[in-house]
Amino acid sequence: VGLGPMRPRLAPPLDPPSVINILE
Repeated sequence: VGLGPMRPRLAPPLDPPSVINILE
């Protein structure tokens, strides 16, 4: 739940840190 770069790009949009990773 928000592991940063370790999160898959298919992470749910409910996880802000994951969204940031996708934008990066």
